[in-house]
Amino acid sequence: MRILILLSLAMAGVAMATDPTTSHTPNGAGNDRPPTEAHQANPSLPTWAPAAMREAENSAMPGRVVARAPLMSLFLPENWRTDDVVTTEVGPDEAASLHELAQSGLVIDLVDGKKRERLVTFFRAPLKTYREMSNAGKGIGRIVLTDSEYAYVAVRGDKGKSRRFRQLRGDVEDVVATLAIYDERREQLGRPLPAGSHFTGKLSDGSPLSLELASDGTLAMTWGGPNGRTAKGHWLQRDSQILMQLFDVEPKPQGPVYMQFDGDSLIVTMWDTLIFGERGIQLLPAR
Repeated sequence: MRILILLSLAMAGVAMATDPTTSHTPNGAGNDRPPTEAHQANPSLPTWAPAAMREAENSAMPGRVVARAPLMSLFLPENWRTDDVVTTEVGPDEAASLHELAQSGLVIDLVDGKKRERLVTFFRAPLKTYREMSNAGKGIGRIVLTDSEYAYVAVRGDKGKSRRFRQLRGDVEDVVATLAIYDERREQLGRPLPAGSHFTGKLSDGSPLSLELASDGTLAMTWGGPNGRTAKGHWLQRDSQILMQLFDVEPKPQGPVYMQFDGDSLIVTMWDTLIFGERGIQLLPAR
C-alpha cells in the first residue's frame, strides 16, 4: 500500500510541476488508510520511505571534524577524542605557514599547557602547481585526495617526544584514511528532520498553520484558526525535499504538498493554492 502512495506522490508531483495552473477539484476518493505494520517493516521499501527517519550518514557522528575553509572533513579515533588533542582550522591569511602553496588547512596538535606537539597537518593547494613542485622534490607530505582543481595534502608530525605523542602518532594513518572533501550542499541535502517534528507558521492571509510530522511517516496539518480544518496524511523526506499527501479532509487538496527543509525551517514550494493561498511561506519549529 505504501508503494502505491509513493507512486501517487511522484505522479502527482510531475503533473503539478508541469502544469502550475492546475485547478482545484474536490476529490474524496482514493485509499486514505495508513500503512500497515507489515509495510512499515518491509525492508524492500526505499530508505527514504515514511518511517522512522534514518540519520544523515555523517550527521553528528562521534569524532567527526569539519574544516570549512579547506573544505575537508575527517574522523578522530576514540583515543584522540580528548581535551589534549586540539584541532585548529587555518584560514587563508595564515596558510602560508603550512606551505607556500597552501590556501587553507587543518592542524591537529597534542597540547600540554603551553607545549604543542604537531600530530598531523592537512592543507589544500592548487593541484597542478603542487604536483609540479612535488615532482621537483619541493613538496612535503603526500597528496591524499584530489579534485579537478586542488590537492589535499597530509603531513605527519615527527618532532614530538612525549610518551603520549608516541602513543597517538601510531594512529595518524587511521586519521588520514578518513579524510574526505567536505561538500556543504550535500551535507544540507542529507540532513534529516528530527523525529516528531512540529512546525508552525501563517498562511498568506495571516491565519495560523500547524504541521506535525511523526517519526512513523504520518502527519497532521491544521490551518485556519479555531474554526479551521485538520488533515491527516503521510510524509517522506528525499534529500532536502519533504513530500506530503493529505487526506481525511474536505475539500481534499489537489495533489501533494512539497516543502524544502533548510536544516531548521520548512519553506512551502508547492501546494493547492486555492485552499492554502500563496506558496513560499516559512514554517518554524514550534517552541
